[in-house]
Amino acid sequence: MAHYTREDMASVSRHLFKVLDVAGASEYVRHTRQHKALVGDVLASLTNVIERSDVAIYTFGSMSEGTTTPGMNSDTDIMMCFRIYPVFETSDDVRFDDMNVRYRTEHGDADYTYLIMLSDEETPIGFCKLEFMSAVDTEPIDPDLFFNICMDINGRFVITNSCMVDAMDQDERNGPAATTFKRPGFTDLDYIPSFRCAKWPSVAEEFLTRKRKYGFPSTDMAGDFGSFGIFFVPTGHSETQEKHLQWRLSFSLQERKIMLNLNPTQFKCYILLKMVKEDFVKPVVPGKSLTSYQCKTSIFWSIEQTHPSIWVESNLVACFVKCLHLLKIWIRNGFVPNFFMPPVSIWKGSKQICKMVTCIIDNILKDPIEYLRSLKCDRVGSLLRSSLEPCVADGLGMPDHAEESDNYFREAKRTLHLSVHRLHYSFICETAYHWIGLLQHVSAGDDLDTCITYHRRLIGLLRNTTKMSEMTSQQLNYVQQASEYVLPFLLTSYGSQLASKSLLQPNGDTYEQAMAHLKTGQHSDALSGSIKLAAILYAMEKYEDCLKLLNDKEREIAPDLITIGMCGRKREDFTHTVLINDRLVNKIINNKMTSSEVLRENTCACVIFLPSEMPLIPKELQYELFRSFCSETEFSQDVNFWFDFVAVDSKVLLYYMLYLVHKKLGHRRDRNDAFLFLNIFLEKDFNLCHAETGFNLVGTILRDMGHLESAMSLFKDSWTKRPDHNAAKWQALITCYLYYRTVTEEDFKIEQESLESEEHTEHEVDDVENEAENEENIIYQRCEGV
Repeated sequence: MAHYTREDMASVSRHLFKVLDVAGASEYVRHTRQHKALVGDVLASLTNVIERSDVAIYTFGSMSEGTTTPGMNSDTDIMMCFRIYPVFETSDDVRFDDMNVRYRTEHGDADYTYLIMLSDEETPIGFCKLEFMSAVDTEPIDPDLFFNICMDINGRFVITNSCMVDAMDQDERNGPAATTFKRPGFTDLDYIPSFRCAKWPSVAEEFLTRKRKYGFPSTDMAGDFGSFGIFFVPTGHSETQEKHLQWRLSFSLQERKIMLNLNPTQFKCYILLKMVKEDFVKPVVPGKSLTSYQCKTSIFWSIEQTHPSIWVESNLVACFVKCLHLLKIWIRNGFVPNFFMPPVSIWKGSKQICKMVTCIIDNILKDPIEYLRSLKCDRVGSLLRSSLEPCVADGLGMPDHAEESDNYFREAKRTLHLSVHRLHYSFICETAYHWIGLLQHVSAGDDLDTCITYHRRLIGLLRNTTKMSEMTSQQLNYVQQASEYVLPFLLTSYGSQLASKSLLQPNGDTYEQAMAHLKTGQHSDALSGSIKLAAILYAMEKYEDCLKLLNDKEREIAPDLITIGMCGRKREDFTHTVLINDRLVNKIINNKMTSSEVLRENTCACVIFLPSEMPLIPKELQYELFRSFCSETEFSQDVNFWFDFVAVDSKVLLYYMLYLVHKKLGHRRDRNDAFLFLNIFLEKDFNLCHAETGFNLVGTILRDMGHLESAMSLFKDSWTKRPDHNAAKWQALITCYLYYRTVTEEDFKIEQESLESEEHTEHEVDDVENEAENEENIIYQRCEGV
């Protein structure tokens, strides 16, 4: 190993620590990634509970731990736990109290199908088979799942591990995961089906009881591990005959708990190990070699075996070297011990691979700082070299390459800023997708009372976070955070339902309840809750109150207010193109904003009206409820369920409502200004989710002004945006009718004028003839007198 003094190592460590912050491994970015994944799991699991699919969703790996950077392009590991078939270690452990609570039933143990862990001489430690124990009577719940049942060598009926993965949509199978490849530049999605046992297995009892000199994991943390239980993922030991019947024990919840509690130095040390793997091992070693999980295991063991005071910023390089040295010893021996079950090795490589990886690590250990200066991932090596330059670091001058160094940092910061913006944006879009999806389950057709009942039940569940935690199998603190996101949106919808009822059946108490919920719902995001409240005030003929609210919100609109929406996009497609708002990017970074702050201060979602809210919907927007009538194409209920709703962008509805209320109050100039701004936002805001609805509204205004041809042009633009399932067809029909009626009336008027003109001419001829006749008579009379 190259000779470095302790001061040298400490200095490099401090510079490297700051460089990793710039590269995307700061505490702010780390916690933002964790929040996105963990709260997203709750929202996805809640949707499954509402849909009665009984599948709990967990995001594991780097995306939930925050242990990735923009340049790593890490996979997203999503575990789908099928809770309807719980696993028990022995028959004596079988209890179904939690199942009865979940399904609100009172069945006995014999009424449920479950799985029993089986271990025998053919099953290596760390794996088991799952015996299928069918219910005596008909199952109370039909999960609509398909299993392949096989008889093992002992005559037991067990579940094969291939059926669940094979039944999933996938591009490739990787161990227990079904991998779906995303388009270039985006991450792969690994879907891992699993079952869960709520009890800590006796085969891993050593982990809970072993002595820990330095108290890692802490006693409290280790105590929680037992209550987490374990998962069983569908992959067997590669060297056994019954590998197709075996399931691997997974301690993913425990691993995630540890990773979430690493201090900044431990966290960055793991990031460095992953970068070394990506830059120096993966490009030259084929097949199964060093993995991120093995790097993670070396971090766990190293922390357990060293004093906590070692893991500080100035020791980052030293800790990195310690973990590499431990990996070198393990891989050279061909055995990497599992942290939770040390007798189990997680190394899969051949002897040749062992030699290759050991050689690479040995070379890195000879001069670790030079290798760190050569890292390519996220420009860490270049940034570190620039940071270590004495002139640049101390500000003593500007050498020839100083400009290049500045460019490295400028590009790295720009990449980081855009990555953070995308993290917030994708999470908020995902949140919008879930709350709009929840409306699908509470709309219940057009029946108002039923909608109100469904809203009340769902809001009650969201407020009872303890119960929701049990039903979704998610931790309480993340459930509470998820509830804070979606509850205001649902309160707005609930208040709107009550307002509809109050309008149809006037009742002071109902009106007060509606207003209370709507005002709480104003905090859902920066705009949508307030604009819907304004629309309701307009429907109730409270025009002055409506105008005051709209004017207040218009004054709050800033250039960094962005539009979001997931209507018509698939659940996994949160990576759609969005026009980056640089002003907002800088604000997020400078203030280290949370996703909650970005949502409530700088984001506006769509405004949604359900069919049951018809009395509140402005007249021209009501046609949007019938966008799918007479459509030529079918639509996916999973993706386009909002077709049965009115969905309009908040900024568009803001200026449309301003136009309506100014028109109602006779404010001609303000009305025209509102119409002008409505057109500007339609032209300038490229992130609008429902531009076609905006075009329809502008077209109706032009039609009311008598500009029928211009109105038809707008409806055509709308149809171009969405060529089917578009209310533009109804607006165009109305416009055609008005045009026909106008032309007909004009033709009738011309014909009437022509007839009148002809009659007038006939009268004039008669008068002339009469005059001539009179003159003839006079002349005749005069002649007779002569």
